[in-house]
Amino acid sequence: MTVQSPSTARRAQMSTEDFEQVARTAPETVKFEFINGRVEVKPMSDQLHKAMIMWLLTQCMRQRPELLIDRDTEELVLYSDPREGVYESRTLHALGATVKLPDPVLITLETEKLKDYTR
Repeated sequence: MTVQSPSTARRAQMSTEDFEQVARTAPETVKFEFINGRVEVKPMSDQLHKAMIMWLLTQCMRQRPELLIDRDTEELVLYSDPREGVYESRTLHALGATVKLPDPVLITLETEKLKDYTR
């Protein structure tokens, strides 16, 4: 067991550049995450997980197909702030933009690749 003092516990295990180099050379069976200066290694999701994600995406697109992308205008539409079944906020982002999804999702989408799927 390793005991860390508060000062050693806060130090990053490696620089961001070193982490990116290690992550680039990692086998495809694992994924690396660099969180608060600490390296986390996790197994890649399996085919069942991927199938679940595709099912969920299909359900979303069937119920609200206008939520994601307008291919004709090359825009991503972000709806947020739901209240009583209605979204209070609607923002447009050009395809290729970096889009930060609000709480509770809290992810950032790099949308450049979506340009490949427009008309």
